[in-house]
Amino acid sequence: MILLLVLCLFAAGSAQTMPPPGPDGGFPSSMNVFDSLGFLLGDGIFGNLTESSLGLDDKTVRVSGFSREVEAVFNMLRPDICPADPKKCPFSMFMGCNCRKAFKKLGEECSTLPCDVFTYVSVQGASYLKRVLQAESIGEIAEVALEWAAPVLKKLCSCSPGVYNAVETCLTKYDGMVLGDEAAREIFTDRMKGLEFKALKKALGAATSALCGSDEGECVDDFSGMIVELATMFDRSLGETAPGEECLSFRRLNGAIMMAAGAIGGIVDDQTINEAKRMNAIVMEVPKVIEDFWCGTRECAEHLSGEFYTCCMRSGIKKLDMKFMKNVIKFGNSVGAYIVEMTGGDNDMDDALLIPLVTKTLKAILKAADPFGKMCPKLYEDLMPECY
Repeated sequence: MILLLVLCLFAAGSAQTMPPPGPDGGFPSSMNVFDSLGFLLGDGIFGNLTESSLGLDDKTVRVSGFSREVEAVFNMLRPDICPADPKKCPFSMFMGCNCRKAFKKLGEECSTLPCDVFTYVSVQGASYLKRVLQAESIGEIAEVALEWAAPVLKKLCSCSPGVYNAVETCLTKYDGMVLGDEAAREIFTDRMKGLEFKALKKALGAATSALCGSDEGECVDDFSGMIVELATMFDRSLGETAPGEECLSFRRLNGAIMMAAGAIGGIVDDQTINEAKRMNAIVMEVPKVIEDFWCGTRECAEHLSGEFYTCCMRSGIKKLDMKFMKNVIKFGNSVGAYIVEMTGGDNDMDDALLIPLVTKTLKAILKAADPFGKMCPKLYEDLMPECY
């Protein structure tokens, strides 16, 4: 949904970095919106980014794979995040004793989550970063990133929702020394207490349950495979589609994207509506593109059902309901209000940072998120997997 919104806004804004425009000054008439993205990626995904600029040891002489400076930071943080005696906390520079105590309450398996993640990053992080730098496609990047994230996500599955309570304590009762003196810590914790963490925890709990499928994280690999497939479809979209492979890329959405882009351009230029109506109208254009993706043809439905219509997907979709959406928005708006207060913003900034999506818009988003059960169920009714 977010990717398609970006594509629509990108197309609506026209392109300063595109190949020469057509007669009307916009996209050439024969051009697919994805051709412009291929043009942008022509010099490589990461350009001149090097291993050393990411804190990696390009001489491969250090055990961790990170540079001497990064290793020094790890060595400084390790005693705090992985204390020799977790039961004692006379002083905690980084995490804070309240945070360490909050994680200690989660029980033997989950109390070590910060240390487990830290150790995993410090030991395995460099090798994955090097693989990402060597990747030649978005699909490869997604595959490497999700391969790296899978163990962390599965650990999170067994520790949710308790881990989110611990994180809230870490932020609202922070007593480490990173922020400086006691006055600075009080200001920070007061700000954190003003955020809607209750709504965030409910949203994260629902999202984690949808992603994991069980405490063992049996659906993590399933969803990872879907994300990699979507990324690979994006890669295929950057070049011409071979005959018979139209369903394997997003290029077939060009017409729908351009129509949505034109509508969004008109909405942006419309001076008769307020910002809340403008935001809702823009978001309402995106499900039209999503519908074209999922519900365009029977042939593509068969391919998409094979890749995405799994038991994990069926179960997960049901957990991301209206309550989930409203909790996300409630927390997001509290963050927006926090930023406005911190920066001394005016009413225009306040409007820009809040998420004024109405119920009708949220229902459209939820419908777009469930093409199999809500958007075009008849197209997929005989393609439904058997789930137990």
